[in-house]
Amino acid sequence: MAAPHRSSPPLRTARIPPLLGLLASTACAPATERPSTAPRGLATTPPATASPHSANELVAPVGQRYPMARVPAGRYRLCCTPGQGAGCEGGVTEHNLPHDVLIGTFEVTQGLYAEVAGTGPEHDEECGVDCPVHFVSAAEAEAFADALSVREGLEPCGRRDVTAAASTCRGYRLPSEEEWEVAARAGADTPYAGGAQAALVAWTAENSAHKRHPVGRLQPNALGIYDMSGGVYELIAAQEGREGRALRGGCWAVPAEGAQIHARSSISDGYRHHHVGFRLVRTAP
Repeated sequence: MAAPHRSSPPLRTARIPPLLGLLASTACAPATERPSTAPRGLATTPPATASPHSANELVAPVGQRYPMARVPAGRYRLCCTPGQGAGCEGGVTEHNLPHDVLIGTFEVTQGLYAEVAGTGPEHDEECGVDCPVHFVSAAEAEAFADALSVREGLEPCGRRDVTAAASTCRGYRLPSEEEWEVAARAGADTPYAGGAQAALVAWTAENSAHKRHPVGRLQPNALGIYDMSGGVYELIAAQEGREGRALRGGCWAVPAEGAQIHARSSISDGYRHHHVGFRLVRTAP
């Protein structure tokens, strides 16, 4: 497990080195052994081989500018399953996903954020409107989710606990860690979301040329979801009993090991970081 790093001051705009303000970890929580039974809900199929796309090339459902994939309800094995490799610390956990979940095909982009919020926290001109938005606090991500919900005639979920929001709200929200991991695995047990080779599915320090890249340019996972490994760290919803905000998926500035599905980082609530963005989910109607 990597040593903790000192947190950066909240909401400052000064440039800071990679991972400053983050607590990197490869541990799963809680790390408890559970019976080894096959997951239900998603077939264990090979990763999809569909061609990569730009966020603007895919047609979203009528009235919805944020394309989403459906993750079926079911019972899933998570954390340190055999395919996660020797670097995974902790046991295998089981999670019951009680509702179908819709999850963003892409991380929220600079273009969509600016369209809904009217401004962006920080803009990467070189990467363009299809670049994942970054330098966003959890509160800003939740405010964006509520604004997008209102725009599409959905109930805003606000800052309620994610367990309550998942069962009572149909608007956009940040995912729980379990929802995120089930979607990233897409019924497979591979180190990365979409396969065993990081370079095919994830922008990391090894292939990013030290810069951000537009969403949807590498291969998706079996559910057609892009960039759940690499890209930007993705904010997770607040969960009772867990301090700060978990971050999942790794990012373009860290080695591929940090983009493995089981890898987990965290950031203090209310803080921003240049490598942190988000992806939204909805409880399916």
